[in-house]
This record gives sequence, C-alpha cells and structure tokens, in this order.
Amino acid sequence: MQKSEKAAGSLCKTGALILYALPVIFLVAAYFLMTVTSEDMLQGAGLGSGYIERFFQAFRYNSRLGDMYAWPAIRGFDYQFGFGLPDAFLRAADVLMGTAVVYLAAVLVLGGRPKLLLKDGTVFCLTAAAIFLNPWCGSLFLAFSHIHNYLIICFFSLLFFLPFVMKIRGRRLPPVKVMALPMLICGFMFGFSSNVTPAAFLLTAAITAIAALLCKKAAPRDQLRSWELWAVAGTLLACGLMYLGGSGVSAYTGDAVYVQLTDYISVSQAIAEPGRLAVHLLHNLYVAAPCILSLIFVIALELAGRRFGVKNAGGFEFPALCLLFVLANCLAMVQIRMDSMIRLFMPACIVTAAAVLASALNLIKRLCPGRAPRIAGAVGAAALLLTATADMAEYRLSYTNAVAPVLESIRVSEGDTAYFPRALCVTEKSKIFGFYQEPMVAEWTKDVPIYAKHVEFTD
Repeated sequence: MQKSEKAAGSLCKTGALILYALPVIFLVAAYFLMTVTSEDMLQGAGLGSGYIERFFQAFRYNSRLGDMYAWPAIRGFDYQFGFGLPDAFLRAADVLMGTAVVYLAAVLVLGGRPKLLLKDGTVFCLTAAAIFLNPWCGSLFLAFSHIHNYLIICFFSLLFFLPFVMKIRGRRLPPVKVMALPMLICGFMFGFSSNVTPAAFLLTAAITAIAALLCKKAAPRDQLRSWELWAVAGTLLACGLMYLGGSGVSAYTGDAVYVQLTDYISVSQAIAEPGRLAVHLLHNLYVAAPCILSLIFVIALELAGRRFGVKNAGGFEFPALCLLFVLANCLAMVQIRMDSMIRLFMPACIVTAAAVLASALNLIKRLCPGRAPRIAGAVGAAALLLTATADMAEYRLSYTNAVAPVLESIRVSEGDTAYFPRALCVTEKSKIFGFYQEPMVAEWTKDVPIYAKHVEFTD
C-alpha cells in the first residue's frame, strides 16, 4: 500500500513538471519561430546598433518602459531565428517574461506560491491558457513591438497587484518597514509601464480607501502608515516623471491616425460635448461586458456560498475588487473607444481570469474532492496546451518557411534593390485558435531596407 502511494505521488510530481513545462514550450514555439514584422522592421530590426540612442528616443516619444525596452531591443533581433546572438538571448528573455506573467497570475489564483503538485500544475497550465488563448491578449503574438510592450505592462501590473490580493485573501505580509521601499520601487515601475492601468488603479485605490473610512474598517492614521501608501506614492512619482519630464500621452494624441482610429476625445471636446464621453463610456462597458458579467456571477456565487453556510466558500472580496478595477479601466479609457485599443485592457482581463479561476478552484474543491477530478483536469489542461502549441508552431513555421527563401535570395543578391512577393504582405490566422501576426513587410514600411537594400514588390 505504501509503495503504491509513493508511486502515485511520484507520478503526480512528474505530471506536475510536465504541466509546468507546457506553457514554456508554447512560448518557445510562439517567439522563437516568429518572423519579425513590419512594425519591428520600422523600429530597426536587424540593425544591431544604436541601442542607447533608441532608448532615449523612446522616452521622448512615449515615456513608457515598454517602448524604452522595445525600441532598442528589436535592433538585436535577426529577421528570423538562427541561433545567433543577441537574437537568441532576446527571444529567450521574451519566453522568460511570458512565463513570469503566467507564474504571477497563478499565484493570484492559488493565493500563494505554486508547488510541485498536480493541482498547482493544472492551475498553472489553465492560467497560461486563460492568458494566451484569450482573444483580448492577441497583442502577445502580433509583433515583437507589441509583445515587448505588453509583457512588461502585464508583468509589472501583476507584480504590483500581488501584495494587495494576498492581503485581501488573508495572507500574512511582512511589516510596513520591510514592505515600504519594495512597494515604492514596484509602484514606480508599475506607474512607468502604462498609460491606463495606473490611472485605473489609482481610481480603484481612492474608492476603496474612502469606502473603508466610511465603513470604519480603517482609521486615517492606519492608512497613512500602510505600505499601500508607499505603493501609491511610487505610482504617482512615475506618473509625474512621465507627464512632466517625458511625453505624457502627447505622442498619441498628436497623431492624426491614432485620433481617427480611436475616436479620441480631447478634454476641450469633452467639456463642449459631454454626450460623446457618455457614449464612449457605454461603449467601453459593452466591450468589457464579458469580464463584468463573469465577475458579478462569481461574486453572487461566493455570497450564496456564505449565505447557505457552505464550507470553504472562498471569498467575494477578490472578485469584487477586480470588478471595481474593470469598471475603473472603462472610465480611465473613456476618451477613446476601448475596442480600438483593447490591448490596454489586458491587465484587467488577466486579473479577471485569475479571480474567476480562483473561484472555480474553490468550487471544484467543494463539489469534486478526490484524486480522479484532479487527474481529469490535468489531462484536459495538458491537451489544451498541447493543441495550442501545435497550432502555434504550424502557424509560425508556415510563414517562416514562406519568407526564408525570399530573405536568403535578398541577402545573396547583388545590387541595391530587394524584391519581396506581395502575397507575403498578407498573413492569415491559425487554423484552430486564430493566432495572428503582422506580416514582415507592408505597404507602409516598404521603404525600410532589408539587408541594406531597397524593397520593391513582385506580384
């Protein structure tokens, strides 16, 4: 009996290791098999020089960590992966960052560090699926310019949110003296990473702080001594640097194409036509409706569990805070139509998925105890990620194999002109999950040279 239990335990640990590895393998297929895109080319893919100059250019154009990394980093990428440096190192960094995002989201789901257990491995796998198979997270595959931006935004957002969620879920945290400086730094990095997410957080924090005071759940003196105040201070410090010392959002609002694409409403227009803001807000709430409705359902489920005395009913505080954060995002993005820049909603979408998965995990524990449901869940999660990996690999390889001979012919050709098939300026979606990437060359970037040669299209 004891031997069989040990064998079963060893088998579960092996299964857990496989489940932890599957999201990494998926990201390797996604990023190592990827051909650089037209926007990557425009930002200097393959040039391998001017890193520091591009860093400061990005700060002046759009003072955000994502662009300040993306603009110089893309210059170290080869057009396609070929085991060269620094291309291999930078692609591995993307895989590592993507894995870190999944890990932090899984911590939010589990309420603690994932362990080498079949249950935790399944949660890790399903969390990866909730992020990378989500159509709202398509920018994580679209182009390296998008990938670098939004992996950084999601990483620092989740890292910043983690202590708040752990506090809500009743986890013990280090004292204020220990937490103050790390949260100040983390708040600064979070505030420096995005336009919308910090604004939504500050709005959420203000509402919850006022609610706590009104409900007498926290005294003003306690709030002023809290590590949360240091987190807010770091966020505000970053916003001050970006808007006073950097470009703020002027790089976008001064772009006529961006204004038309997003139906951007300036402050002066909002004052003159407040009805347009109301229409935008209703539209944004409609776009965010799947998140809003799923969180309302989860909150109702948790409250019903408490009402009927169900043991281990979980908590409604986490999904309730997520709901407030989602609504704050809709309000923070009210100057634009959210569907035109849905990638800005990605952190809110990920924390929504984490809250829903956390409640689902609690429900399964209550209704389906025992080993059999865990094994079934593990097999299902593994099958889902394996299918997604195969779909991604086939999609990436199809475009890679189509472009590779063209690139080689350009590289070895004589003269100053490169010929690129117009058919390769269009990319289709993958067959199963609809993964998509921008083409390597587009009409608007054909003036960018390939191997120092001018590009012309062939029909």
